[in-house]
Amino acid sequence: MGIVNPADFIPIAESTGDIMALGRWVLREAAHLVQDPRLPAAFSIAVNVSVKQFADPKLIGLLEEIAQQLKGTQRRIDLEITESALMLESVEVKMMLRDIERLGFGVALDDFGTGYSSLSYLTQLNADTVKLDKSFLDEIPVNTKHAAFVSSVILMAKTLGLKLVAEGVERKDQLDWLALNQCDTVQGYLFSRPLAFPDLLSWLERRTAQPEVIESRLLIVGPT
Repeated sequence: MGIVNPADFIPIAESTGDIMALGRWVLREAAHLVQDPRLPAAFSIAVNVSVKQFADPKLIGLLEEIAQQLKGTQRRIDLEITESALMLESVEVKMMLRDIERLGFGVALDDFGTGYSSLSYLTQLNADTVKLDKSFLDEIPVNTKHAAFVSSVILMAKTLGLKLVAEGVERKDQLDWLALNQCDTVQGYLFSRPLAFPDLLSWLERRTAQPEVIESRLLIVGPT
């Protein structure tokens, strides 16, 4: 079938329960790639964690295993957690977040702005990064309401000491507007479509001599 969109296969994996095995494989693969000497030290790997995987008590055991393997460099792995996972608001969720922080992994709040309690999560979650959902960026700078929201989130993230990543940047006018409004980092098809690891390394080599700002993180497509 060729390359299959995650939006097509992830719901199937969720419904069959295969998402657990898939999530474990993605985390182990991330741990392997982040140690590759060809990957620049400034780069991190972001791994999506599904709601089911986040609620799995075995997740911490796997993260402990990976932390021992990486020996202090696990900070280069960001666990992307959606608001839907945090909306469980259980004691187990809070303990999970504390354990993730204890083990030294980065935490990113994914799809920011699409949930119902985004602001409260920012004050409660010990996150390093906020990823602004693509839906708010599609129409900037033309849509003044979306532009006002995005600029407010940028200011709020800076005030809270968080890194902000704008997702789904596909046009030069979007990039120019985000740069003007001092957005930390962007990602999207304007720079590249998803690449296999060897292709990413080749892409980086071609970009090294170009004075163009690029997103300094490798995104592995995992459960979302």
